Amino acid sequence: MPYGDSEHYDFITDVGGQLLRIQCKTATALNNGEGINIDCRMVHNKGKREKVARLYEKTDFDYFATWYKGQTYLVSIHECNSRKILRFVPPRVNLSRSNCAADYELEKMIKTIKEANKNETD
Repeated sequence: MPYGDSEHYDFITDVGGQLLRIQCKTATALNNGEGINIDCRMVHNKGKREKVARLYEKTDFDYFATWYKGQTYLVSIHECNSRKILRFVPPRVNLSRSNCAADYELEKMIKTIKEANKNETD
C-alpha cells in the first residue's frame, strides 16, 4: 500500500552507511513461469477508466524492489526502462541481455552495494 505524499520512492534504507531511495513494484510471473516481469513505470489514474504511465527519471530514486514467492529482488533504476525481466532459468534462445534473477536477490545486492561503498572510500 503506498504511503506518504506522492514521493517518487517508497522508503529510504541505510546500506553500509549509504542512504538508498527504494521504489517498490509488483512482480508478475512470466507466462511460462521461467521468470518475473517488473513494470518500471509510474502509473496514475486519470479519470474513471483511463490510466497514464510514464517512465521514472534516473534521479527519482536508486533501486526498484520487488518480492516474489518469498524472495526480495533489488534492481538499479539505471538498468530499467519500461520493464525489467528477471529469469529463473536461462532463455531458450541465447539472449545477451538476459538477467538471472539470482543475481538480483536482496542479500547479494546488499553485499555488492557495500563492497562498492568500501571501494569508493578506500
